[in-house]
Amino acid sequence: DSVLHLQSNYTTAEIESIDAVNVDLEIESGGVLDNRGDEFELSAGGYAILLDGGTIDGGVISSRDETRFTSTVNDGTLRGVTLDADGLITTRSIVRVLDGLTVNGLLRIERTENTSSNDRDAGLDFTGGRQTLGGSGSVELFSNLTFSHQDSDIRLRPTADGELTIGANLTVRTAAGSTIVTVGNPARPLRIEGRIETPESGGTLRLRGSSVTNAGQIRAG
Repeated sequence: DSVLHLQSNYTTAEIESIDAVNVDLEIESGGVLDNRGDEFELSAGGYAILLDGGTIDGGVISSRDETRFTSTVNDGTLRGVTLDADGLITTRSIVRVLDGLTVNGLLRIERTENTSSNDRDAGLDFTGGRQTLGGSGSVELFSNLTFSHQDSDIRLRPTADGELTIGANLTVRTAAGSTIVTVGNPARPLRIEGRIETPESGGTLRLRGSSVTNAGQIRAG
């Protein structure tokens, strides 16, 4: 595969004007994929996206096949993005979300290193006012940390002055074999309109909030 390093502002149309065969688009610090009002399609024979410290601004990320959206250890920002593709947020990756996030596939957030070091944390931080994690898909949380559990280890949470709503058609669940994961922030409000699930093989899911409002479903086991 070849790699295209995005280090400044480009529109989706500008990127797609470049003939691509098996190209990893690495959106690095200072790089912005301006996808507002557009759709960026992933495929095994075309582009894959690696969020590597940069920003995806708006629009839809879709996939022609099983190619996933992926974030790296350098974090990054999603602003008002709709994920119609599956996605993976890996160990050491904290993705900042602005203006909400819509997930219509499977987004997996995983922490696969059994060490208590904070730089191994993974998750989504919703920053800036009231935001919704919506869509018709699922967010799956996995941690293999077996000691010294903290809320920040593997998380889905509002930060700063944020408030988070889990949308009505979205499912948030623990993954099979997981230990302890966290949804919410003890200092900020959390509202559940969708489904929270902890399958029998899926470990513990902590719900945190200055207030937690359940207008959806919470199911354990």
